[in-house]
Amino acid sequence: MEVKKLLHQEWGAGEIWTGIVALDHQAISPSWNDQAWREMADANQHYQLFYCSGVELAVEGFTLWRKVEGDSVAHLLKIAVAHPLQRQGRGQLLIGSSIKLLKGGATSCYLEVQQDNLGAIALYHKCGFSQLHQIRGFYPEGGNALVMGMDL
Repeated sequence: MEVKKLLHQEWGAGEIWTGIVALDHQAISPSWNDQAWREMADANQHYQLFYCSGVELAVEGFTLWRKVEGDSVAHLLKIAVAHPLQRQGRGQLLIGSSIKLLKGGATSCYLEVQQDNLGAIALYHKCGFSQLHQIRGFYPEGGNALVMGMDL
């Protein structure tokens, strides 16, 4: 499986973009609405999208990072893998490959994860993330988040 970067000029249109937005709606709760995706595409200079494609699916999985040029910290905002392909190592490969492809001199990265999402937490530990702290009431429904990070 090859992980590729979605070039900024491809944001907002095309089969890959449509597949990423559709996968977000299918695999992530709560997902972003179409307006949030459009706003992010318009402000894309601080975002980097990586994806993998397959024979049957235009997008099997993706990661979305926020990385401000000149800042040494990257923020993993989203990761999604199509349901039939989960628990086959794609998430770990997506994270590892996208970290290698990140541009701009990041020396560390972090993410937030629902503290009861044990599968995701296990994945992040496998990728080298450690728990940094907890944020109470982080999610709209009131759920707590664990902040996890790692040095690159």
